Amino acid sequence: MDTKDKANIKKYNMFIILSILDVIVIVVAIMVLLNHQILKSQTLAFNSGPDYWYYIKVGAFVLHLIVAIICYPILNKQRLKYRELAEFNDDGTLRRQNDFSKLSNAEQNKINLQNIADRERILSSGTLASIKRNVSSDPDAELNELIGLIDVKKEVTKMKARMEYELSKVKKAKHKKEKETVRLNSTGHMVFLGKAGTGKTTVARIVASYLYKYHYIEKPYYFEIDGNFFNGLSIGEASKKVTYLCAAAKGSCIYIDEAYALTSIGTQEVIASLVKQMEDNSNDIVFIFSGYKKEMNTFLNSNSGIKSRIKYWFEFNDYTNYELGEIFIKMANKNNLVPNFDLVNEVSAKIGATRNNPNFGNARDVRNELDKIIDNHAYNLMQKNIEDKDRYTLTLNDLRLKWRSPMLKHRGFLLRASSDSVKKRGRNFYE
Repeated sequence: MDTKDKANIKKYNMFIILSILDVIVIVVAIMVLLNHQILKSQTLAFNSGPDYWYYIKVGAFVLHLIVAIICYPILNKQRLKYRELAEFNDDGTLRRQNDFSKLSNAEQNKINLQNIADRERILSSGTLASIKRNVSSDPDAELNELIGLIDVKKEVTKMKARMEYELSKVKKAKHKKEKETVRLNSTGHMVFLGKAGTGKTTVARIVASYLYKYHYIEKPYYFEIDGNFFNGLSIGEASKKVTYLCAAAKGSCIYIDEAYALTSIGTQEVIASLVKQMEDNSNDIVFIFSGYKKEMNTFLNSNSGIKSRIKYWFEFNDYTNYELGEIFIKMANKNNLVPNFDLVNEVSAKIGATRNNPNFGNARDVRNELDKIIDNHAYNLMQKNIEDKDRYTLTLNDLRLKWRSPMLKHRGFLLRASSDSVKKRGRNFYE
């Protein structure tokens, strides 16, 4: 409500009071005149001379009555004029209907149900549950387990040191205001830059865990989405989805992978809403934007308010061949398998040779290659191509299949294909 609206309300209330007082003056004047008329008739027989004092009093009340009667329509007209300005909005709706607290319980419940239905349509409870991720109970161990990412580890460790330092000051602060001042500039939004498979999502979980551990966020979880999360919504609904998400994420983090996709939604609505939330909830929500370096530059330059609100920048470099080999061993071990030295060298060299490819996926390519090798290993084991004692060992033999002549069923007959033709097709297909 602006100053002009408040002034109109004051004038409306003033003319209501003046109208009431005017009516009171009219009623009192009439009652006094009637009373004087009765008293005059009773004393007329005893006083034959003129009573000037009586006529003065009567004249005064008659004058009051006339003035009050003349003023009433004027006051009433002004009251009605300011009533329209004070009680109605520009769109013609009553102001009191826009004041939720002044509505009845039934009206409030009806509005609540409508709001819940609208929120569920735009951002359902099921969707919120599916994007919620728990923080780690031991972020230090997870950080130490990461292969490579030396520069990222240094930046995370620096951030951790700052949080420890700020938390120690909070503990020493005596008053609540001092504690709030100490923490005011301690948190900040972040950007992760790097290719696919470089561990950005894993580091986001570790960072969120540190934030929770040092009490920079209140809740032991964060929300993980991608840049396409706000697609498919009409104008107005997209900003509502941002608002609903941020309301649910207060006291935690929002990790947006492939954030550059936000620029392809076709409107600045989502980005503008996010920038506003970054400012309004700077002490309640930590935003982490992630994506490829080149594409992220487009996103970061799409709104001048984004870069100025980013405090931490993390650059994730590609893994070296040696690190790719370590990742391969670690992934195989998680599947209860042990790769031999020759296989690790072969796989790391094979994947490393594609690093100039724009679609190079780092650890993601390692995972895909391991899945193929495990498929081959299972087939070789079933076909007795490898001994049972090597059931849990991966070797160079698992890079390709050792094809045996199968029994082929065709039109109800069992036909045995020639070994040579099958081997030939097998070599062309698998190698």
